[in-house]
Amino acid sequence: MESFSSGVRGLVRVCASMSAITQFLSEPLRSFMDEHPNVQVQLEERLSPMVVKAVAENAADVGIFLPLVAMPPNLEQHGYHSDRLALITPKGHPLSLRKAVTLPDLLAHDLIGLHTGSAINILLNRAAQEARREVNIKIQVTSFDALCTMVSTGLGIALLPESMARRNARTVSLHICRLDEPWARRQFALCVRSRTTLPAAAQLLMDHLLAPLQAGSEKERQP
Repeated sequence: MESFSSGVRGLVRVCASMSAITQFLSEPLRSFMDEHPNVQVQLEERLSPMVVKAVAENAADVGIFLPLVAMPPNLEQHGYHSDRLALITPKGHPLSLRKAVTLPDLLAHDLIGLHTGSAINILLNRAAQEARREVNIKIQVTSFDALCTMVSTGLGIALLPESMARRNARTVSLHICRLDEPWARRQFALCVRSRTTLPAAAQLLMDHLLAPLQAGSEKERQP
């Protein structure tokens, strides 16, 4: 009982979006599990709105997501990492000569998109609606690897996090363009129902995930 109450043992249920998992979680989870080998982490990928729902309904202890919808008032939210969206094109595409693109540039071409409800699709469709333009998504896939493969074969262009674009460009032929739009910069969040009521193991994981960001904030405040 003492080992469970101290957080040395236990199960932590984590829900996170695909972008959060692929960009931010592998190293922190590895280091956490090295420090706490008797804590089991159950990680599940969900769309950002479903991450919030899972935490609110106690189907997950910790959620990491993009705040695309209103947060339930009973959840505690903390700032997490940020990323930036970029455009990928096949080599030889008209946009492959560009270093930066804007929304009208994208909408003039066929796009490869992620599955319905993905955060990137939501942001793109919102921007297109505000501009009173249509998005022509030719093919939808369920992973960044598949997205890059489809683009590299010339089936269309696509948006994805810049870090994932650069990672995939090592193995498939892609051109990466900066997306010069205000919504290209995305701020992720971490949510729990309440830190004080979390199981001890979940409190430890939450603190572990947030520690590097809090340390960075304190360093910036120092004269």
